[in-house]
Amino acid sequence: MSNKIIKSKKKVKRKNNQINKRKFVFKLDPSNLAFFDGLTISAQGHIQGYKLGQSFPLIGENNLEYSYERGSGKKKYLTKGPVIPDACFINPSLPIANFNHVFAIDTNTKEIGEDRVSIAAVTYCHVGLRIGDHVPISMPRLIFCYEYRNIKGPPENLAWKELIEAIQRNQELRDCDIGIIVDSDLGNHDAYNKSEMPIYGDFFLPDRFRLIYGSTDGGKESLVNRLISFSDKRSNFLLDILRKYDPCEDQGAVVGR
Repeated sequence: MSNKIIKSKKKVKRKNNQINKRKFVFKLDPSNLAFFDGLTISAQGHIQGYKLGQSFPLIGENNLEYSYERGSGKKKYLTKGPVIPDACFINPSLPIANFNHVFAIDTNTKEIGEDRVSIAAVTYCHVGLRIGDHVPISMPRLIFCYEYRNIKGPPENLAWKELIEAIQRNQELRDCDIGIIVDSDLGNHDAYNKSEMPIYGDFFLPDRFRLIYGSTDGGKESLVNRLISFSDKRSNFLLDILRKYDPCEDQGAVVGR
């Protein structure tokens, strides 16, 4: 049985006054189709199951996609990730509310001197307890960075692996639900989240961890996109510093790791 898909559109203006139609797509767990008679959507955009004349929270694992169509006709994803079954709203920031802690990690790579240098910047947010339809989220802060030189394989995926391993070593986060916002390898996210495919080498995404996709070059109306952009800017900033002080690029001292 294929997943049920719910679509919604809204318009967002570009700086050049062109209009992109944003599209919400909810891919609902097939168990919703088997259990409910139908679905309801409130004026506030709250999606629930409908059975015996009453509304109930959705069940199973449901996912949200937020995108628009480029001029070329190709779909541009802005956000993609799991949503809370009992609080499923038409809101592009919703995937964040599914977790106790959210990390956004973005990796950029540049040729500096004779090296291919990659820097991954990690941003952190704490997600508080939901009160009604509201979820408090802490201010984002940069917590640490990874630097790689001339590594084999995708540096982005290696950085995800090392971030997850660092989180697992933290006793306070051991039993928490963790969301990892990334902006690459979207085509494999479903397989990664279902532990059907390793994210790097033979390393699989552990239980209680989920990848959330956020675009660094899309609209900033979503917190998911803002957080990954926050990491992207800091990663590029550090790469520019390394390039500026690399002896092969310019005069000056070498910045150590």
